[in-house]
Amino acid sequence: MSRKIVKGAVCVLLAAMWACNGLVIVKDPQGQLMVSVDVETPYGVQTKSFDVDSYVFLIKNSLGDTIYNRTVGEVKNTPVSLDEGTYSVIVFNEPFSSPAFGKPYFHAMETAEIVSGEACKVHLRCTQKNAGVRVLFSAQYTEDYPNGYMVISDFTEELEFNKNTEDLWGYFRAGDVELTLHSDTDLTDRAERALNANYMYTFLVEQAGDVSVQVEPAFTIDVDTTRIRERMAWNHSDEAPGLTKETACTVAQARQLPSGTTDIWVYGYIVGCYSSASSYTPGSEAEVASNIALADNPDEQIKENTYSIELPAGARRNALNLKDNPVNLNKQVWLKGTTSHSYMGVPGLKGLKDYSW
Repeated sequence: MSRKIVKGAVCVLLAAMWACNGLVIVKDPQGQLMVSVDVETPYGVQTKSFDVDSYVFLIKNSLGDTIYNRTVGEVKNTPVSLDEGTYSVIVFNEPFSSPAFGKPYFHAMETAEIVSGEACKVHLRCTQKNAGVRVLFSAQYTEDYPNGYMVISDFTEELEFNKNTEDLWGYFRAGDVELTLHSDTDLTDRAERALNANYMYTFLVEQAGDVSVQVEPAFTIDVDTTRIRERMAWNHSDEAPGLTKETACTVAQARQLPSGTTDIWVYGYIVGCYSSASSYTPGSEAEVASNIALADNPDEQIKENTYSIELPAGARRNALNLKDNPVNLNKQVWLKGTTSHSYMGVPGLKGLKDYSW
């Protein structure tokens, strides 16, 4: 298929998004590579990484050997002769291996089939392969804890965020990280969070009672033409909600917690169950015993307002599930487990450890 496209003189491998736009192979007896670059300036965070002329430009042969190493600026409008064969064309802004401030990592790679005397066009898309994180602290929190800070670790290395870093973005490899909030010298809150490539996360640390805590939703996703942005409120108090049964989270509060937060108490009313991630069954007509739906309102009918509870096999499932215990409908219950960003299609609690009526 590639040979047929090459003989047609044009081979388009990928449409550009906003960082790299180029690679034109011009007809030549030996085959030549001509580079052109277009840049779409993204909305939002502005960094030197969008100066695409400074990006590293590599060509590797089928053995993985680098046969060409320049910058994009050096190869623009300059033909590169290549022998017939298969090549990997790579563009990136700078190497990235560990957490760092101000180091977004943009990368693209495509394969080009070169035939002697024929031309091929390759179009690259450079996207951000790591995740950006910014931590903001509310005025009330900063006043109460002037030396408070947050440490985010990828379990190998870490970055510290404080009131002096609010204008800085820290970058991490995509994957799980641990967030630890310190109020002055005391360790206060800890949670795990999964970071996605090409996402920009903003965490807001605030005191209980701050105005934004009352605003719904506290967790939003904004999408622009470049990178996906997430904002999340981290509500801090001297006794964080959910750590004990007496300070258990409501369903609305639990939905705001980071995924992977362990040993959290949540309370609400049993309102139904889920037969699948796309199917919520309110009421006592339960078809499955492996989960229940919790809500702040005992008459809740809307799935998006519920909180899913995983019931592992055993005594807790036997006592709580609606299939075997329809009388549990609309009962108020307290449950302890680990938060999940998505279970049965909505935020929920997994690994149930304890419960109380």
